[in-house]
Amino acid sequence: TAYELLTLASIVQKESVNGTNLERVAAVFRNRLDREMKLASCPSVEFALGFHRPFLYWKDLKIDSPYNTYLHRGLPPTPIATVSREAIQAAAGAADSEEIFLVFDWTTQTHAFTADLTEHQQNAARAQENFVRLFGETMMRKAFSQLYYEPFPAASSNR
Repeated sequence: TAYELLTLASIVQKESVNGTNLERVAAVFRNRLDREMKLASCPSVEFALGFHRPFLYWKDLKIDSPYNTYLHRGLPPTPIATVSREAIQAAAGAADSEEIFLVFDWTTQTHAFTADLTEHQQNAARAQENFVRLFGETMMRKAFSQLYYEPFPAASSNR
């Protein structure tokens, strides 16, 4: 539906972080949906938490919320962010790809995409190492309540 497209586009918008790679980000999530995988989107969990963290804690991934796409299959009940026209277009016509994993490296401002779990884990470890080297362990786990998320009224009770 159009509403589901908008919801997917909101995840694509937030996962792209800097507005790049929208088509590839969309492809990852469309591939996960097609394979009936969990979306496992950090921004959807951050929306439930009400703040952004460069790297989530394991306990964050257990939050009981319909926005926790690490626990629940399919799309969350509402969009998690305002979307651009480009994010909607990317969600509507995602690139042809087998990729099902992505990680954003905050230090290089780039994404790493793969279809291989081992390679994804290596990409994630590298991104964390880069972040800690540049900003330190404390900043890696800091909750930034002023970034990204102003809770929608309907979402407030879900946190």
